[in-house]
Order: sequence, then structure tokens, then C-alpha cells
Amino acid sequence: MSDPEKQIHVRLPESLKAKIEASAKSSGRSVNAEVVQRLENSFLSASDMMERELIEAEDELVASLERSLQHVQKSVSEAEKKAEPTSEKKRISALDRAIAHLEISMWKIEEKRLTRDIENMRIKIEKEKSKRKIK
Repeated sequence: MSDPEKQIHVRLPESLKAKIEASAKSSGRSVNAEVVQRLENSFLSASDMMERELIEAEDELVASLERSLQHVQKSVSEAEKKAEPTSEKKRISALDRAIAHLEISMWKIEEKRLTRDIENMRIKIEKEKSKRKIK
């Protein structure tokens, strides 16, 4: 958080505490991070929530693609060490194409993300301009 963090103590029904703990575990966050995330979400508009969920989904997709790319690169490296027969060379070529495909997918996702960010900035600028005209 950018603000100085403050501690608060809250009493919760046991059933709610269990739900928060389960949600934190499934999302890979600490209980504290889960509570903070849920409280922050409660102050967001519906469009902000959808944008945040979209960004989180994109981040998960990018992470998955990066893991796949690392796996494929490792496979290529191992295959290159063993490469002797023609079939191995064909396999390496196929793995190289797979790496290229994953890299292209990652670039497309990043391009969409940047395009969305630029559009959001344009909308914010237009809103700010219209606010200044009103005043």
C-alpha cells in the first residue's frame, strides 16, 4: 500500500473467518491481503472491478505463457544437446516454432494491455477537461 499501513482488530463470526481463509488460500494470498483486497474492491465501481478482474486474468495468462515458454525453451535446450538423428532436428524445429508462437501470443497480450491503458488515459483526460470546462 502507498499509505502508511495501520493495524485494526476486527471481530468476525467464525464462519466468515473460515470463508476468508479459504478464499485467501485459493487465491494464493495471505489472509491480510485477502481482506485488504476485498475491502478495496468494495469501494470500486462496477467498471473498475471489471477492469481489475480483466487485468488479473491477463496477468495469470501471461504468467502461464511465460511458464510454458520456459518449459519449451528447456526442452529445446535438452533436445539440442542430444540432437543427432534427423528426427531430433525436426523436433527441435517444432519446438522453435512453439517458442515463436508463445512469444507472439505474449506480445499480442501486451499490445492489448497497452492499447487499453492508452484508451483509459484518454478517457480520464477527456473527463478532466470536461470538469475544468464546467468550473
